[in-house]
Amino acid sequence: MNNPSVSPEAEAKFLRATIHSLNSSVSVTTLAGDIVFVNSAWQAFGEQNAGCASTIAGVGMNYFESCEKAARGGDAHARRAVRAIKLVATGASKLEYLEYPCHSPTKKRWFTMRVTRFEVDGAPYVSIMHIDVTTRKLAEIRTRELAVQDPLTDLFNRRAFDEELQSLLHKADEIDCLTLALIDIDHFKQVNDSYGHSYGDECLQKVAAILKEAFSAESCFVARYGGEEFAVIMVGLSPREAVGLMEAFMAKLAGAGIEHKGATTGDVLTVSAGAVTTVDYEQLALDRLIDVADEKLYEAKDGGRNQLCHTIMPST
Repeated sequence: MNNPSVSPEAEAKFLRATIHSLNSSVSVTTLAGDIVFVNSAWQAFGEQNAGCASTIAGVGMNYFESCEKAARGGDAHARRAVRAIKLVATGASKLEYLEYPCHSPTKKRWFTMRVTRFEVDGAPYVSIMHIDVTTRKLAEIRTRELAVQDPLTDLFNRRAFDEELQSLLHKADEIDCLTLALIDIDHFKQVNDSYGHSYGDECLQKVAAILKEAFSAESCFVARYGGEEFAVIMVGLSPREAVGLMEAFMAKLAGAGIEHKGATTGDVLTVSAGAVTTVDYEQLALDRLIDVADEKLYEAKDGGRNQLCHTIMPST
């Protein structure tokens, strides 16, 4: 308070009340990690979140030991927390920050841990503060989602598709088989001309929903490639398995009975698809993979549409 008329006892009481009023969790430890003080927010969080290693330790406990126990249980963030605190405790760093997740069964949450060192009457201590950054983190996640998400279909967009395919190139030595399928709605211009663009948008959304359901496995990646065209990447599936998923999707779409009267393929919406499976992905250029899938798509269209054409590369 820096007011000479205020007694040390009154100043200490004021500062203690201030620290306890903070929403952020605060603790003070010795250089060895022994906790000598926690504020009300730290104590309340620890009582309510027994599964979160960051603030489960109270006064009299050793924070290093609590975090190291969590680290041995597989919590990598706890291991990083100990490293950050020890850097400050040993004087190797004046200030350390660590952002980490601490989710509850009902809520996603993120925190930033801020670690500093200070002295009282020559005795060194470490201050550890956990600041709730969930609102900012969720905003960042949503911004990233919007950057890679198609707003109409809620699928990944072309940018996300390109990034996914590129990232898989760096994992080529871990991939046995990779299948890329390009899917195009048959006579989509006719849909828009006959029913209007609003109905066309509905069709895109319905096809997207069926795609998401048909390729919901973690090994599958679905994107809107552009216009009425979609792309699916299937990793680790044999050619037979990949073709089976594609055929199941097309059958499900036909069974949905999305109206498209007057189409040469019947009175319901259909798609044509071209797919390529590579068993030597490491040696195959990305643009060549896309080109081959596109060639098979046009082969399906030239063959009467409403069908899948598939090939394996290298040819077996």
